[in-house]
Amino acid sequence: MSSAPPSGPDPAVDPASLALHPFIRDLVDRLLAASPLAASGPEAMRRANDPVARALFGQARPVERVEDRVISHGGLSLSARIFIPASARGALVYLHGGGYVLGGPEVYDSLCRNLALDVGCAVVCPDYRLAPEHKFPAAVEDAYAALAWTAREFGGPVALAGDSAGATLCLAACLLAGDRGGPRPVGQVLAFPCADMSSFGTESHRRYGRGLFLTVELLAFFRDCYLSDPAQARDPLVSPLLAPDLSHQPPTRLILAEHDLLRDEALALARRLREAGAPCEATVQPGMIHGFFGMHGIGPKENGLAEAASFLRRVLSGENP
Repeated sequence: MSSAPPSGPDPAVDPASLALHPFIRDLVDRLLAASPLAASGPEAMRRANDPVARALFGQARPVERVEDRVISHGGLSLSARIFIPASARGALVYLHGGGYVLGGPEVYDSLCRNLALDVGCAVVCPDYRLAPEHKFPAAVEDAYAALAWTAREFGGPVALAGDSAGATLCLAACLLAGDRGGPRPVGQVLAFPCADMSSFGTESHRRYGRGLFLTVELLAFFRDCYLSDPAQARDPLVSPLLAPDLSHQPPTRLILAEHDLLRDEALALARRLREAGAPCEATVQPGMIHGFFGMHGIGPKENGLAEAASFLRRVLSGENP
């Protein structure tokens, strides 16, 4: 599978011309103008990226209990970090982003604490297997195992949430749950998912595929790490937009960035979900780029946390989203 970007002239916009949020503008200027991380390989990328990502989520807030556990389902065992506030109703499985290559519960510790406290639920963040050491479908099976374990362990309503690759894993876990007879989440929050890895040809790919953190080249690098066969890019568990049936997806809130190369395919996903009868609302946050969800330097209304928490509180309480 080639990592080459689409051929033809490069019509990408100049990041300097975009009306970015001031925090995002500073981030682009300070951190994202460096050489592509992909050039250094997965291990070096993790050493460089994970501390920066952890800092962007801000200082950890105190939670009643934080446990590192080994969770098991269907012969699979994986580590997970569990965040339990003093008063918890229901549970949330949070699947972290990072292109299936980066990230983990320690990186997302502060974000998961914020969700546990703001939603008022237990949050389970599984340490799913990463690529390229573990190819597709390892992460998908781990995501489903975490959903099934959480439903069994907590015994109440369960929701899903994730960002980027983690958001795609939420969709994939729901597809598996439909095929395997459950469990069915009461809702899911998806921050800028990669809905179609088979093609990088949307208008947002062309406009925002350079110079804004997640580039076309970096996306292709992640794809090549994750998949062992180019044909897998058309598997619905990799590209949920291509799934013939999305009716098993729960009520969904999509949180998207205006200047994100994945924006258009996520909006197409929202249309497909509604056509399949799955309630879905998508919001596009102006001035934002891929990865903005939960960044502490942006207010909770602008970084999507307040929207996510409000939606999750409603679905976990049995209310209509």
